[in-house]
Amino acid sequence: MKLRSNINSIKALRENDRWVVSPCDVRKVVVDYFTNHVSATPMNRPKLDGVPFDRLSAWENEVLVTPFSLEEIESVVRDSDGNKSLGHDGYNSCLLKNFGI
Repeated sequence: MKLRSNINSIKALRENDRWVVSPCDVRKVVVDYFTNHVSATPMNRPKLDGVPFDRLSAWENEVLVTPFSLEEIESVVRDSDGNKSLGHDGYNSCLLKNFGI
């Protein structure tokens, strides 16, 4: 864990025309940057008043919020090529197909 924090640490930053190397100064530069970034002057954003948007019918809404059935899930796993990762864990659908998970 210590090794990873050393790898991910910021050793120095260039601010304008100078290098900041002290950990306290690096922290101050980062805090000042993000403080300025999130407190920037708000800009005039376009309004959407009067823009007609299509609406979902009650049936379309119901279809979108209905939980997936076991048959739908099994069909997607069965029909997939098995070479794509399903999520951040890195396991692909071959695992699901081969072990019936």
